Amino acid sequence: MIQRSAGTFLALGWLLAPATAVAGAHVVYEGEDPGLALARVAVAVARPPGDFTAVDWPSHRAGLEPALLGVGSLAECSGEATKAKPFAEQIKEAEGALNFMEHEKVHSIANAALKGLSCLEEPVDAGVVSRFHFLKGVVFMDQGDKPSAWASFQSALVVDPGLAWDENFPPDSRPVFIAAQAEMGATPPTNFTLVPSPGEARVWMDGKEVAPGTESIPLVGSTHWLQWQDDSFHTAVLTLEPGPQVGILLPSTLGEAPLHAVTDPAHHVQVSALMASVGAPGDEIFVTTLGGVWRNTVGQADFERLAAPTVPIPALEGTPQVELPVEKTPLDTTMLAARSLLYGGVGVAVLGGGLAYKARSEGMGIYGQMEDAADNDAYDALVDPYMAAATQIRNMGLVAVAGIALAGAGFAIDSPVAAAGWMNTQEAGLTLTWRR
Repeated sequence: MIQRSAGTFLALGWLLAPATAVAGAHVVYEGEDPGLALARVAVAVARPPGDFTAVDWPSHRAGLEPALLGVGSLAECSGEATKAKPFAEQIKEAEGALNFMEHEKVHSIANAALKGLSCLEEPVDAGVVSRFHFLKGVVFMDQGDKPSAWASFQSALVVDPGLAWDENFPPDSRPVFIAAQAEMGATPPTNFTLVPSPGEARVWMDGKEVAPGTESIPLVGSTHWLQWQDDSFHTAVLTLEPGPQVGILLPSTLGEAPLHAVTDPAHHVQVSALMASVGAPGDEIFVTTLGGVWRNTVGQADFERLAAPTVPIPALEGTPQVELPVEKTPLDTTMLAARSLLYGGVGVAVLGGGLAYKARSEGMGIYGQMEDAADNDAYDALVDPYMAAATQIRNMGLVAVAGIALAGAGFAIDSPVAAAGWMNTQEAGLTLTWRR
């Protein structure tokens, strides 16, 4: 009995203590009070609300920009839109400069062309992009820079995996090209989730259109060309670096993206990629919607349901409305009652404590006036207001205590202490096991 009381008042201390946010744990909510969202998650995982930062999903979603959810960058064109037609002439110009060993001129032409290609308002021609990278690789070999030649040859092979060595060029560059080609073939691809998957909006990767409904795409190499079309045409250069990778976010093609999509496992891959925009790889994400709670770790595609939804689940696009199960176990009813007691009790305790504090301030003011009273009549006139304030302090204090008792009862009913053997006293001493 003593152990239960200690756990109860420790939990109440958590609920009433000032919030000190700890990085790495985020509560994502929509359409409700952030304090209630934090409290719901805190109860579900038996941790203090101060452990979490609250993220209002509609506000966060409105501020999203096209991004790589992982290590690297996604740089959308910031210059004037271009067309593909002039680049064929630039290839001929670069090849002519290479024949005369004008290496820096080749680099200048190729770099300017690649920058222009990053602002195309039509799908890139993989053959054009790969040719510029190939020419740069040959120049780097002529200059004795094998690492840069290797990287350029790989960039050419990324957009055109079937690219073959051009026999019109000196053969001393061919071994490096073949080695770069072999490494590309032996490197396992990294799968990137596309958020959203192509549907009404069209998406191209390295000049090839991604089939509608594709949720992820395998990528090898460091530099890629990503393009998409919504109300206008967009081109961006995707640069990958070693490290955790999750997906690619294109918010302008996202649609409504309701948070309650987390209730359907078929949407978990997409929702988990969206949640990667909230935190860093390895962070905990807690989604609370429709009265339920789900947990995800950034970088993983699955969600763990911690608390069942308490209201009907709205229909998602292309799926019928999902109703809550008709049969409910006693635990569901008990949990609902317990959390009502907990949240209601905390509210009553805060209200009673606030009114008691107000009455105390008023009483102290009256007491000061009594000390300064000029005569007995003035003193007697202040006695009744002072006693009324004292009575108010006592009554509101009782209200606060009653609120604490209600919250304590709710926590005791719903606590993992009672439900899962949180405290283990069978061994010597007291062992606390924090269940996450």
